[in-house]
Amino acid sequence: MKLYPFSQITSKNLKLLLLAARLLASSAILLFVATVVFAIYFSFVTPQTIMETVLKQGLLSYSVLAFVTAAILLVISGLSAAVVSCEYKYTNE
Repeated sequence: MKLYPFSQITSKNLKLLLLAARLLASSAILLFVATVVFAIYFSFVTPQTIMETVLKQGLLSYSVLAFVTAAILLVISGLSAAVVSCEYKYTNE
């Protein structure tokens, strides 16, 4: 079992697209994990000053934006992997 995304997909002609899909999926997963960690951490931190409150609100809004970005990256990488899979399937028949 290989631990990188789309390990079952192979390609003859679109190896660069498959590599891009794998890199996008890996970065989206890391961004998603970082977003969840930041959101949980900053949910429990109690701000002491007004600046800390503003910083906390900014970082929580950043977490929401990063979560949406990670979801979009996962969709793009999945579509790229689907294109590579279809190319491999229809060129080998």
